[in-house]
Amino acid sequence: MRRAQRVAFVELDETLSEQVPAATPTPEAALQARQRIEALEGALQRLSVEHREILLLRDIEDMAYEDIAEVLGISLGTVKSRIARARVGLLQLMPR
Repeated sequence: MRRAQRVAFVELDETLSEQVPAATPTPEAALQARQRIEALEGALQRLSVEHREILLLRDIEDMAYEDIAEVLGISLGTVKSRIARARVGLLQLMPR
């Protein structure tokens, strides 16, 4: 009975190669990522200059709201409202 209860061991390399995903994306994933980037760039181009500019400063350049207000010469409240409106506009322009 003890012999029947033995566990069969599998080499670790075989198990890991099946469970660990590949480090490089699949061609399909790479295509989808490229299409999302192109859609985002297209939507950004359709935004008004004010909204595009403020989104790029905040999300791409990672500037603080206070710094954006100083650079653009507008109030902090205006920065916050423009960012909110720009993000809503961008979401509306993105394909679903």
